[in-house]
Amino acid sequence: MIPLPLVVNIRKKAMVMLITFYFFFGIFGALSADALGKPDLTIDTEEGNHTLFIFIDYEETIDESNEDNNMASTKIFVHKPIYPPFPPEAENAIWWNPQWHYRVPVAVKMFGQREGGVYENKFVSCTINFTALMDKISMQQPFGGFSERTFLPDSVRIVEYESENGTWKPGKSVGEEIILDEGYDAKENANVTLLWVLTGDVSPHEVRYYYIYWDTVENGKKEASSKIYSGIRNSEFENTHSLEWKNSSEPKSFLKFAEIGGWDMGYATDPVYGNDYCYKIHRKGMVWQNDWYAKVYQTFNIPDGGGANSYILHSSIYFDSDIEGIEWEISLDGSVLENGKGTSGWKNIVRNVTSYLKGRNTATLSIKVVVTETNIGMESHEVNAYVDSCWIEVSPNCNVTLFKNETHGWWGEVSPISTSYIAGVKNRNKIKEINVTTVASPREIMASIYSPDGVFVKSSLPLPDAGFESGETYTDLHHSDVQTTNARIEGTIVHNGKKAVELNLHNYYGSMKFQDELVSPDDTAALRQTITQAVHISHLPSLWFWYNIDPSKYYDGSVLNYTLLVTGGKNRFYTIKIGELTKDGDWHKYEIPSSVVEKWKSKSGMVSGIEIRLIAKNEGAENIVYIDDLGYSFVPLEGGRTSWKLTDFYTFQNGTNVGNWRIDVTLVDASNYKVESTQLINVEPAPNLDVFSIVAPNMMKEGQESIISVYVKNEGPKSIEENTPINVSLTLYQGEISSQSIKMVKAISGLKKGETKKVDFTWRANYGDPSFNGKWSAIARVNEKGEIPEWQMTDNWNTASMEVEPVADMEIRVHEIDFSPSHPNKNDTVNITAIIHNIGYNPATAEINFLVKEKGARKYTLIPGGSIEKIVGKRDFVVLSVPWKAEQNGTYCIKIKIDCDDEYNKENNVAVKDIRVGGGIDASPPSIQNIRAVPSLQYLGEYINISAIITDNETSIDKAQVFIFNESGEFKKDVMKFMNRVGETDIYYYNTTYDAIGYYTFMIKAWDTAGDTVEWQNMQESKEKEFRIVYKGVETNGPSIRAISAYPQRQVLYGNVNISALINDTNGVEKAMVHVIYNNEEKVYEMHRIGGSKVYYYTHSYDQPGDYDYYIEAIDASANKNKNDTSSLLRHFSIPEDYDMDDVPDKVEIEAGANPKDANETINVSVGTEIGYLLWVENKGDYVYWDKEDNEVRDTGKKGVMLLFDSNGDGEYDMSYDTQTGDIAPYKEEAGAGIGNILWMIPIIILFVLICLLFILIWRK
Repeated sequence: MIPLPLVVNIRKKAMVMLITFYFFFGIFGALSADALGKPDLTIDTEEGNHTLFIFIDYEETIDESNEDNNMASTKIFVHKPIYPPFPPEAENAIWWNPQWHYRVPVAVKMFGQREGGVYENKFVSCTINFTALMDKISMQQPFGGFSERTFLPDSVRIVEYESENGTWKPGKSVGEEIILDEGYDAKENANVTLLWVLTGDVSPHEVRYYYIYWDTVENGKKEASSKIYSGIRNSEFENTHSLEWKNSSEPKSFLKFAEIGGWDMGYATDPVYGNDYCYKIHRKGMVWQNDWYAKVYQTFNIPDGGGANSYILHSSIYFDSDIEGIEWEISLDGSVLENGKGTSGWKNIVRNVTSYLKGRNTATLSIKVVVTETNIGMESHEVNAYVDSCWIEVSPNCNVTLFKNETHGWWGEVSPISTSYIAGVKNRNKIKEINVTTVASPREIMASIYSPDGVFVKSSLPLPDAGFESGETYTDLHHSDVQTTNARIEGTIVHNGKKAVELNLHNYYGSMKFQDELVSPDDTAALRQTITQAVHISHLPSLWFWYNIDPSKYYDGSVLNYTLLVTGGKNRFYTIKIGELTKDGDWHKYEIPSSVVEKWKSKSGMVSGIEIRLIAKNEGAENIVYIDDLGYSFVPLEGGRTSWKLTDFYTFQNGTNVGNWRIDVTLVDASNYKVESTQLINVEPAPNLDVFSIVAPNMMKEGQESIISVYVKNEGPKSIEENTPINVSLTLYQGEISSQSIKMVKAISGLKKGETKKVDFTWRANYGDPSFNGKWSAIARVNEKGEIPEWQMTDNWNTASMEVEPVADMEIRVHEIDFSPSHPNKNDTVNITAIIHNIGYNPATAEINFLVKEKGARKYTLIPGGSIEKIVGKRDFVVLSVPWKAEQNGTYCIKIKIDCDDEYNKENNVAVKDIRVGGGIDASPPSIQNIRAVPSLQYLGEYINISAIITDNETSIDKAQVFIFNESGEFKKDVMKFMNRVGETDIYYYNTTYDAIGYYTFMIKAWDTAGDTVEWQNMQESKEKEFRIVYKGVETNGPSIRAISAYPQRQVLYGNVNISALINDTNGVEKAMVHVIYNNEEKVYEMHRIGGSKVYYYTHSYDQPGDYDYYIEAIDASANKNKNDTSSLLRHFSIPEDYDMDDVPDKVEIEAGANPKDANETINVSVGTEIGYLLWVENKGDYVYWDKEDNEVRDTGKKGVMLLFDSNGDGEYDMSYDTQTGDIAPYKEEAGAGIGNILWMIPIIILFVLICLLFILIWRK
């Protein structure tokens, strides 16, 4: 039978009768005129085709104007219900409570529709053998796992689960009762019956899903469970603190005098088996009076509310008496079900009590021992009655499916550990921490590491509570004297977390002198933790603890005994004198000396725990010592025992075996249930780069261009691949390295082990700071920033010394040649000014010649008075000025040449600058053409030449500058350089080197010689150009970008547009970005990768309508960070203002809750100048009206088939739309109907009643 939800639309005031086959259901309710009724009905029927007949007012109690539409029928098909798949994978069902360690899934399916069935608070029973379940779990365990497992009945909890987005989530634990079945044994045969209630309404065929959690005695007691909704509570009497069972007796008192007294009643152990609890009634005495009694009883809610078909009472009685005239009886609400005298052990009672419980809500079960005959004698008599296992079996039961094969224990996960390490390389050779998370609380966790040849190297000590955060759960505390010693958990003075241990020895002073007691020499206070995992003593890690000594109370002669508890060998001791410890009231770490640990490791036996004992050693020796954070062990983090951390696990030093190492992490609970995690990690060797030599001239002349060679060798055991760049830098400095130092950077590609490569740096010698007398230091470094992991960075540098002989170095710069006027006319006298520099550190005599020729002529002539001899001081300059008369119009080359015999560098001794004589006013800027950087792809540290042809049609070029920007668009003044001119050509250039790879852009600015009184100097700025600095030997091709698409290309406002592309590169893709351009504003978004594929995507919603352009940019993962983009071919997508073209802007529809994609849900109800639309709002199930002119959304009304709306915004409905005909018409509220309107309907009503009566007669026949 399948429940069928049914909704019927009724447009009349009526009573409703629904009929399907032989089932009749009545739905009653009143409907006002023109109203629509939708009564809901659940019909339980079989799968398949059915015909549903619907009768309205089938008893003809309502007068109607038309009864022809009071009956309807429809065909329906009933499908089988679809249930979510259960049980799921273990990880998809959230663990309920970390204090529980094992569970099994259960599904309970309600029976179908049946007469007299109970569908509310249904009682359920299920038989489970927990020993069998634990056996099944143990078969999935590693060898020796789950070896200690004693079922704990009080631990059973039944937790209801529901599926939410594919994840099963737990609700609250439901109340349950557990019945120990015949032959029950907690270890060998934990066969039990579980009872619980499906609370609330339960539909036919409804399925509820549960996990039954349980635990073992070894894992400790659990908090009390919820009480079952109905049935007898504490049926097995296992909860000895429960107050569900009450008692009464006559007599009530218990007087041992003359053995005359009352009854002794309460929980007791099983008198036969002794392995569980029951309830005991006991009396001993010489006087036994008729009608004396003792009774234990409980009033309970009857399962299924008294509506079950059958109730069977189960109980067990053990009765033993050495006197006649006394018997036991079991009764329900005073009706005796069974009675008797001796039982010869346990007597199982099974009685059908249906007649007692049927149709009732509560009942009282009583077990009574009553005296039937008075007996008074000199001899004492004794009676013992025991009651156990009182419960009600209910029929019918639901269909309960226990998924035995899906039973499982808890699990834990080790957070990902880096799988790659490099021996000896700082920050790459250390397993800094291991983090473990679990769903249930383990007792212990241990990590071990093994070398590639399988040899044990190190492990942690599996202490259960190294930080004492669980109090005394895992820590045993001991003190020898209640007056003078104490060991306790401390919550104020702690090192980490919230708890520590206080060991206290103190003198006791009583109120009287004779009560005083001093600390004795043998007084002790101690803590101890034991471990269950087998750790051989030879595998000991380093051992430590943190301590804090109260400076106001200590005795130097007292000691701390650190004891390593050993099974299969002798305990090992280490004594620490208090006098050797720091006593400042702060925390300090004490590590057991490594020599002691190594000595212990040479012994035999298995480590079973540790103990720290404070011993007085002298009378009156008072001490307070706090202990925290034992090592070396995992520590549970604050807030529970499901998150653990182990720090500083292992460091791979240089010389460590390389290859695949193994880390084993083992988690166990107190039943030795194991969770194991194994992870392989790869330890690689490292190269060792050595700058073993710098070769440079010992003596250089200032201005001399010299080569300094740096030799780099790989001394390590690992080669560096050829496509891996290795940075080599050379820094020249005087005194200390500073911003004034000269740093040059180059790179080599790869270096095999044992291989040497030479790197040449070129330097034009400079005398530098005079205080250093020309002495320079050179430091060469390789792999300066540590991009390449090395096991030893100490020899990555070397130094050398050089000396520079001071020499004059004359220099003339083209941009420092000035003309006044700068644009002369014929016969004007031009004052030519030049700055002559001596950039060397020696004065010198120089002859400076000012020469001129007309542009295009062959020879220069000396300007009259243009030969000047000057002494230019060291690092000084002179300003020279020579007049020249411009006798003819035209363009002239002014050449300034310096002759000096005392200098070494003569390359900067000549400069040529043009001047234009005559001509019109210059209003146009210079022309900058043929801009280029050669090579456009240059290696790190090598020169790049930036040049351009710069001309001016009206005057000449005054100066040119190059501006260079890095990849981030940053501009630095030290790269704003004046360009040099190549002789008297129009070519200007600038040479430079770069010490960082990347993409650089540059542009050139040029100024002409226009100016003076009637014109302004003109400036021209070039377009930006690009060059790259790359590593030599590393590929320079950018990623390929293909299959670019935007989906959808036309999207609704606020809808997501997915931009994707197939991006590939042999070195991998480091980053992919999409550039989206809208209204000339460009935004950049990082793209994401789909799993391990080469498809990258970015999904975004857009809140502005319009056309969008976009392109993709990608950067590869090589050392050169090669780029590629598709900006040369922009692609597009659009966000239209009106997606469905229904004349209503999407923004209006979205804000109103309408669908902007479907024009069929928009109705144009415009009339004349009132333009408006009806918009369907799905979540309201109604229309709203949008006034286009006022841009306002208004609610609508209904009247029959008409939709009413306010078109003019006056607050009143003034227009209507007929949903059947589509007509639009004015609307006005009608006045109330008068008496005349009612009177004319009376004959019609009478006629209608007669027709209804006739219909009933026909229908009944």
